[in-house]
Amino acid sequence: MARPAAAWKQLQVTDLALDPVQRQLTLGRVHWDQPSVAAERDARGQVDWVRWLVPTPDSAAPTAADAAQAPWQVRLQDAEVDSARLAWRDAAAGSDRPAAIELQRLRLTAQGVQWPAAANARFKLQGSALVVAPEADGPASPGSLAWRGELGLAPVAWRGNIKAERFPVHALAAYAGPGVPVTVARAEAGWQGQVDARFPPEGPVLALQGDARVTDLRLYGRDGTAGGDELLSWQALDLPGVKLSQSPGKRPQVDIG
Repeated sequence: MARPAAAWKQLQVTDLALDPVQRQLTLGRVHWDQPSVAAERDARGQVDWVRWLVPTPDSAAPTAADAAQAPWQVRLQDAEVDSARLAWRDAAAGSDRPAAIELQRLRLTAQGVQWPAAANARFKLQGSALVVAPEADGPASPGSLAWRGELGLAPVAWRGNIKAERFPVHALAAYAGPGVPVTVARAEAGWQGQVDARFPPEGPVLALQGDARVTDLRLYGRDGTAGGDELLSWQALDLPGVKLSQSPGKRPQVDIG
């Protein structure tokens, strides 16, 4: 039996305040226990959740009065997600093999979330998860991901610590596109360090400092398979003391050691 697209064991909301006149909703604390969410994009580029949520032609169109009203404001003081599962599969990623990744045993906490997000505002976010490549060839132990820092939404930004172990890069290799002349049959990445990243309209601004590791790497030609000629492989490559910086209109600056 197929898993449902969304399910959860329990959702608790406390200290809820609703002001319909001011169009404000305040949530004191939200606890979401064992949510499971799966999304998929088919080969035509259609995301299943979008098809379900887009209004039908029979839906009432917004009136001029609705358009003149201020948007609803939502404030979330404290949120906790426990033992979550998030799955994504993308058949339109530009490769014969779809991109597919799954987060398991996801735990996260957030404080001070506001929507719509104020410009350059950030809220505290921390969490951890196991990372699985569900469509990879052969058995493999799950990777892990942990983060602690501040997330911004206008623009998207992150400042804080990230730790990744055995992250399955091959699960998302399809996004590299046809311009990359190799097939990433397998690659696992590790990182431990500080990440300061912003993604304004003019281009990304990055500053990374930490230790990197690439393990279990296997590269083949673009048309190659696991049974074909192997171009490059290794068991482990450690890159201590990595520093990377990038700003719009400039080349990335990388220093190792």
